[in-house]
Amino acid sequence: MSVQRPHGDRTRPQFVRYLRSKTDLITLCELRPNVYEVQMRGGTHIATLVDYYLLSESDVLEICEADPDADAIVNTGPWNTYTPEARALAISRNVGLYNWRSSCVQSTTLATSSWQAGLARALAGAGDSPGVTVVPFGSVTTGSPHPSDVDLALVYEPGHREAALNVRERLRAAVHRHVGLPCDFVVVSRVEAEAERRQPQLRDDVFANLDDTLAHR
Repeated sequence: MSVQRPHGDRTRPQFVRYLRSKTDLITLCELRPNVYEVQMRGGTHIATLVDYYLLSESDVLEICEADPDADAIVNTGPWNTYTPEARALAISRNVGLYNWRSSCVQSTTLATSSWQAGLARALAGAGDSPGVTVVPFGSVTTGSPHPSDVDLALVYEPGHREAALNVRERLRAAVHRHVGLPCDFVVVSRVEAEAERRQPQLRDDVFANLDDTLAHR
């Protein structure tokens, strides 16, 4: 599917040149027309560049369907904007929505404000495996705006240890790509986790988050 861009690509070349000039930018790679992998200090993101005078909810839906790997939409025209409904839909899909003035090229805004969205995408894409529960803990669950790493507990059911180890490697790569941070893992069986609960060796917040995760499954 190709996303309709009603004003063509008038502003994209200027925007890309401006982005390349920013000191916060590490690398910029065009994956396909108007879709870029943007590595900023603090995170790597897939950004779709569009040019809508007024970006609507239906426009966001179309863009997300056309570029499902993107975790940011940048409406590049300097006078462009978006509707509140468009922003709400983007947030519900863990996609950052930016205009010229609020975009990643002006600061590390994209990297610092959407690492949560990046982590959600990494967990959704790499953390889904029968018999394995992924439990974030540590600074990523306390609202820290600039976590130094991502702490994840992998709690596996009997007979699913290999699956948990496979999830660990997938998550390590996915978190690096979408968040740009290293991972620390705790890999433990459900039986071990229950034993540790009685004689605490793991951090208390692992168990608190495990209880909450299981309650919502």
